[in-house]
Amino acid sequence: MSDTEGSKTEALLCWAAHIGISDDPSPAPSSSIPSSSCLGQSLVVSHFSDAGGRGLAACRNLKMGELILRVPRAALFTKQNVLHDEKLASCMNKHPNLSPSQKLTICLLAEVAKGRGSWWYRYLVLLPSSYDTLPNFHEFEIQALQKTLL
Repeated sequence: MSDTEGSKTEALLCWAAHIGISDDPSPAPSSSIPSSSCLGQSLVVSHFSDAGGRGLAACRNLKMGELILRVPRAALFTKQNVLHDEKLASCMNKHPNLSPSQKLTICLLAEVAKGRGSWWYRYLVLLPSSYDTLPNFHEFEIQALQKTLL
């Protein structure tokens, strides 16, 4: 992980702690001084090179059915949390036949366009700028793969 990516991840974890995201296994959020990270009690950020990159790993033995991450509804990227923007809501209402993936893409692009003004900025800057999965291949790459497999 680069220094820049590490500092962005640290900023994301601080923001997440501030809004109430926590991996603390205790039943209620503690009233003590808030941590600078929402993780460390049950989970840590880790890199899984064989499984696509960054993710969460257990940092202690977990029990089946145990709650290991609390995320307030306000922190979720949901239709209700994004479509309070009247311009975006109007745009979506004009195109009711969009698929859920298309709607998500439009909402993500609208948030990215807000830059630092987006509530989800600290999360959005950590999303990959490109993907190398099959749905994102160009025609040339698809044809090359098909020839290789034949």
